[in-house]
Amino acid sequence: FIEEKYEAGIALHGTEVKSLRMGRCSVKESFIRIDNGEVMIYGMHISPYE
Repeated sequence: FIEEKYEAGIALHGTEVKSLRMGRCSVKESFIRIDNGEVMIYGMHISPYE
């Protein structure tokens, strides 16, 4: 049951960006938590850039 809906961005650096552009990212089992006003994502996987 969804009570509220949020939209957010994510800050990536260096090779994370390259891997993401190549489609080497999975958010299938990820979730977020809001702690002290900060949103953190857990369970997201970005494969190493090769």
